Amino acid sequence: MIGRHRLSRRSLIARSAVVAAGAAGAAALVNETAAQAAPSGGKARVARVVRQTGTTAEVSVEGTTRTAPLFGFPDGWRMREGDRVLLTATAGGALVMPLVEPIRGRLEGGSQSSARIAGRAVVARSAGTIEQGADAGDSVAFCVRNDADGTLSAVAVRPASSFAVNPE
Repeated sequence: MIGRHRLSRRSLIARSAVVAAGAAGAAALVNETAAQAAPSGGKARVARVVRQTGTTAEVSVEGTTRTAPLFGFPDGWRMREGDRVLLTATAGGALVMPLVEPIRGRLEGGSQSSARIAGRAVVARSAGTIEQGADAGDSVAFCVRNDADGTLSAVAVRPASSFAVNPE
């Protein structure tokens, strides 16, 4: 049960598909080339990172562990144990993709490694995460949440004005 409403397994799977679509959108922000090759029509499950080795990650999902290549993360991204991700099944095999949480607000105290947005601390785990101009007006940070310590790691931070439809 989530909140006060019961969710059927079918409803939960449908909502997971919406989350997967959001992750594919974040991939477009991070790497346009990767976004063009983004998988579609696959099944996705929320997973937690156990460890990263190079460009693959071992993740825990529903009591089992799986290893799969990373997809849609910025170059140089380093996962942390407990990071929430999506394990996505595609015709070519499984992929580990970012499960992002959009946070919209004014970017404050930003450096290339950390900032605050909407009063929440955000860590940039790779170079170029915070786009130039993101500190002017509202911005949107697309973050991976770590279940172990609650850290929000930004996959991308962009000016809100750069979106045709602004995420809330």
